[in-house]
Amino acid sequence: MPVKCYVLGSTLIEVLVALVVLGIGVVGFLAMQLQSVTVVNDAYYRTQAIVIAQDVIERIKANSRGWPDHYAMQEWQGNDVVVMQPCAVSVVPDDLASACDRADEIAEFDHFEVSQQLRVSLPNAKVHIYASCFGGGGVSCVDVLWGGKDISGACSDAQVDTVMDHQCISVNFIAYRQR
Repeated sequence: MPVKCYVLGSTLIEVLVALVVLGIGVVGFLAMQLQSVTVVNDAYYRTQAIVIAQDVIERIKANSRGWPDHYAMQEWQGNDVVVMQPCAVSVVPDDLASACDRADEIAEFDHFEVSQQLRVSLPNAKVHIYASCFGGGGVSCVDVLWGGKDISGACSDAQVDTVMDHQCISVNFIAYRQR
């Protein structure tokens, strides 16, 4: 009879060990799933930031009369409230020829629309526009920061730790002022 008790006790220990091993595996799987969700969110935010930066660059190039006077050294945020009504909304439909024809009006409208994009797409986001990056070599840049990050200066190689945290992107471009 003691042999049966020994076998029964050994089986109970084996079941407990198997449950512990299974528990460790489940915890590892859950940790991997949480990491996967974090990576997917980071990729989404980075994609949104690149799309917004490219949109800002296209707006600057479309309003070359306003560059750099109405765009350079600007910081646009998702929680900005544009005080004046954008010119595209304030015109009477019959008077579309005069809608947004001044460079400052176009820049104000761009600020309004980009702020709306930031509010919807990125949490606590900011856009910084610089007329000169990399020591004044004619290259301009647009930095997009999100998640409440605050970086004084450009989002460049100097802030590698922030870039590695997927909280900042910088897109370089060359813009010319139209005379």
